[in-house]
Amino acid sequence: MTEMHASNSELWTGYWQSGRIDTGMGAPTDNGKDGFSAFWQMLVGELPDDARIIDLGTGNGAVPRHLNRAAKCLGKTISIIGIDAASIDPTRTLGMDADGLAGVTFIGDTDLTKTGFGDGSFQGATSQFAIEHAEAGKAVPELLRILDSGAPFQLLLLHASSPLVLSFVRQIGEIDTLMADDGLVPAMRHVLEEPSTRATDALEKAGRMHMERYGENLSPIAEEIFAAVAILINSADVPLPVRRQAASRMDMRLKDEQARLHQLARAAMDENAAHDLRDLFQTAGAASLALERMYDEDERAVLGWALTGQCAP
Repeated sequence: MTEMHASNSELWTGYWQSGRIDTGMGAPTDNGKDGFSAFWQMLVGELPDDARIIDLGTGNGAVPRHLNRAAKCLGKTISIIGIDAASIDPTRTLGMDADGLAGVTFIGDTDLTKTGFGDGSFQGATSQFAIEHAEAGKAVPELLRILDSGAPFQLLLLHASSPLVLSFVRQIGEIDTLMADDGLVPAMRHVLEEPSTRATDALEKAGRMHMERYGENLSPIAEEIFAAVAILINSADVPLPVRRQAASRMDMRLKDEQARLHQLARAAMDENAAHDLRDLFQTAGAASLALERMYDEDERAVLGWALTGQCAP
């Protein structure tokens, strides 16, 4: 029997609806202290008042937060539309954490290669670790089509040598450990299917072994699984079939997260891939193109590629 996996958009829908703000552990956050704030402020500084900006692959609005903060600092008024292939609704998903998204319009279930906007609809465009997941041959001309003449764009692309990629690979390995025959998840299923002292001892051992291996460096998904295991095992008032069903969903959640992390790691760009994308923009008619490495705050580790340019005047 063929195992069913969620589609790419479904993988991201589940991720964003879980309340995450950024792409993954260690990725830029919205606190204004991640080293990218100046990058996004540079774009806002180039724009006229009342400019419309489109953010591609917006997720839960990490970039719009930066843009709104920059506009406030610069005394400018902007409007932002964030689109994503996933089903997103950041205002509802994040609740009180949605501060900083005032005035942002989010549109989910939107293909970056077929946005549905008219020609020259926007005076600026952004994307953070997103456009590299789209079909570049179609996404690039589509972006330039919906930009106004001379409108700037700033794209942050994931660098293949980034510590973020190493983090994704590490998390993939941790999920393998959780799902291994002697891992925490199979041990939990065994307790729910055939409760016994021996099964409980095996679960405790699996938990100890995992903590000894990963210690304080648990990934967000592992923390989520540990918390869920504790709830499922200790919820004696919840019928066993219900707990078993929840365990099955947990198993799928892990598989989906692993598939999402694999997708991120594969999309990361080495120098050749980044230059190929820049050349594609050039062929499509973009002007003033520049491709540079983006570093962390201490300028010790490269995090991404900054691809900037303008729609041809």
